[in-house]
Amino acid sequence: MLYLTRVSTVLTVLGLGTVAMGIVAALSLFGRVEVDGFSMYPTLLPGDRLIVYRTRKLAPGDIVVAVVPDSNPQHMVKRLAEIDRQGAVLLGDNTLASTDSRNFGPVPLACLKGKVVYRYFPLDRSGLF
Repeated sequence: MLYLTRVSTVLTVLGLGTVAMGIVAALSLFGRVEVDGFSMYPTLLPGDRLIVYRTRKLAPGDIVVAVVPDSNPQHMVKRLAEIDRQGAVLLGDNTLASTDSRNFGPVPLACLKGKVVYRYFPLDRSGLF
């Protein structure tokens, strides 16, 4: 009986460890960002909260998060227009309200942090991208 109790305890600990590792892995693969400004209007609005999948597999048309070149760690949310070895051209959907690659040129690929995959707030506008 003592043997079964120990086996059960070990399996429980292993199971919890597996769940914990899964949570850590998910946290390292995904991030969150909140939209600030109207540069992506009407697709995104100020206050929209987004889930970002940290990946390098990006394609033109994706909405991405990137570090603003030459800034403190500020992030921007833009649409990927072009991507090549030279860098990424990022444009806002609302051209009149967007500071983007038309102003600062292509962004180094290292500045790209991931692809927006889901809007989770506000709830009435939540959904996949």
